[in-house]
Amino acid sequence: FFSVHRRNVIDPEDPRCARLTLTGQMVTVPPEEIEFAKQAMFSRHPVIRKWPRSYEWFFMKMNIEHIWLQSWYGEVSPIAVEEYLKAVPSKG
Repeated sequence: FFSVHRRNVIDPEDPRCARLTLTGQMVTVPPEEIEFAKQAMFSRHPVIRKWPRSYEWFFMKMNIEHIWLQSWYGEVSPIAVEEYLKAVPSKG
């Protein structure tokens, strides 16, 4: 007799999973920010460098206006945009 321990697998749609909602205006990245946008995009998605130029894609960014966090069942908590932008991601 033995038992098998399985890790808990939670569906991302499960209400116990946190949800962060950002809303705002999407705008074209200005010329002075293009190099930063390219570095950020290509470092995470290098295959995009090979996309045909005929796709006519371009860089955009969101000017965030509102942020809401739902971290469990129930209420949604607003987060100040200034607080969100100065947060440092954890490596965990």
